[in-house]
Amino acid sequence: MITRTNMNTQHNLTPSVAGRICNEKNPGYEITLEKGASKSITGVKQWDMVICLEGEIWITQEHDLKDYVLGPGDAFFITLPGIVVVQAFKDSRVEIMSSLKCTSYAGKYPVFH
Repeated sequence: MITRTNMNTQHNLTPSVAGRICNEKNPGYEITLEKGASKSITGVKQWDMVICLEGEIWITQEHDLKDYVLGPGDAFFITLPGIVVVQAFKDSRVEIMSSLKCTSYAGKYPVFH
């Protein structure tokens, strides 16, 4: 279960629901990691989401003093530019989802008068 806390409100999403909340132009991908294997995520990935579907993974991101351990259903947002390394503590399946970046409104109707 993905749990997101905002002030005093808690939201729970199952991984299948979270999988539908994605950038349709770049929907992301799933990887399988055997115990001890790692995957480096590079490029402009800020605000992409890493979801542990099965197993247990360790995540470290460049410029972040903390490391993170995720179990099934846990999610991690990449918040800093740089390399992110995902390593499996046990056989794992991981989904990397693209961020929900929005483009500015460019329609013909004025938003503000």
